[in-house]
Amino acid sequence: MDVRFLRDISEAYVIDTNSTLDVDSVFNELYELVKFIRETDVYLYEELYAVDRLYQQRILTNYLNLTFFDDEALLNEISGVEVVLSAGVLKFLLAAIVAAIWRRPISRGIFKTISVIGTLLNSIGKWFQRRGQYMRLRYAIIQQNFQRCYTECKISDIRQISALSYLAITTRSVIGTKLSLEQAGCLRECYIENLVEIICLHMESYFACLKRTGAYNVIDKTDSDELLKMISSTNISAVCEDHYKVAKEIFERFYQTLDLVYNSPNDDSRRLEWVQRLRSRLYEIREQIRRTDNQTLQQRYSSGSDQQNRPQNQNQQNRPQYQNR
Repeated sequence: MDVRFLRDISEAYVIDTNSTLDVDSVFNELYELVKFIRETDVYLYEELYAVDRLYQQRILTNYLNLTFFDDEALLNEISGVEVVLSAGVLKFLLAAIVAAIWRRPISRGIFKTISVIGTLLNSIGKWFQRRGQYMRLRYAIIQQNFQRCYTECKISDIRQISALSYLAITTRSVIGTKLSLEQAGCLRECYIENLVEIICLHMESYFACLKRTGAYNVIDKTDSDELLKMISSTNISAVCEDHYKVAKEIFERFYQTLDLVYNSPNDDSRRLEWVQRLRSRLYEIREQIRRTDNQTLQQRYSSGSDQQNRPQNQNQQNRPQYQNR
C-alpha cells in the first residue's frame, strides 16, 4: 500500500467530510496504522493489501470515521451519508427484515426489542472506537462487509428498503412482493453473519483481557458447548468486568435476534446452525489467543493509543474475512 495512495485517501477524506481536519494529520494516522499492522499482524496486512483499491479505500474511510468522529449525527451531517452500523440503521434494517419475514405489522413490544438490539450493537461499535488502532481497523472491516449486504441483496441504497419497512405496513393482510421477500431473506443471512462477526471480535478482546490478567486458565480447558454458557453467565475476572457485562447482554440479544428472524418451525435447523457456528468460532478464537504471547496481546488489544512498542510476533488471529466478491 503505497504512500501516494494513502495521501490521496487523506485528501479525499478531508474534502468529502468538509471538516477542519488537517490532511497531514489524516495521512499520518493512516501511515502509522499501515505500518503498525504490517509489523504486528502480517496476515491482516496481506489481506488488506490483496483486495482492490476501492475496497481498501472504503475500509480505511470507515477506520477514519471511527478515529476522528464520535458523534454519528455530526458525521452524517458533514459526510452526507448515514453511518452503516449506526443505531438508526441497525434498528431500521432489522425491523424491515422482521416485517417482511413475518409478513405482518410489528407490535410495539417487538419494535422495542429491535430498538434495544440496535442500540446495543451501536454501543459495542463505540466501545471498539476506544480500543486502539488494531480493533478500530478490524471493526472497520466488519462495517464494510456489512455494507456489502446491500449489494449482495440487490439494494443500492438503504432508503430503498422502504418496501420492506414496517413503516410501509398499514394492514394485517399478507404483504410483500416476491422481490421484497427474497431481499429480506438475503438480508437476514447477511445481518446474522455480521452480527456473529461483531460478537466474535468482542470476545476476542475479552479472551485477550483474561489472558493478560491471569484469568485465562478458567476457560482454557472448557469444551465449546460449556464455553458459551460460562462466558455469558460467569464474571471470570474483575479486571475484565466491562468485557463480561457486554458479553452477557450481547449473547442474550443474539438469541433474541435469531428468534425474531427465524420465527417459523421450518427455521429451527437454521437457527441452531448459527448457534453452533458461534460456539465453534469462540472455541477457535480461544485457541488462537492461547497461542499469542502477552506482548502481542498488549499491543493489539490495549485501549486508547498506547501502542508504541510494536512487537514482531505475527500469530494469525481469527478475524472477520474480507468479503471482496
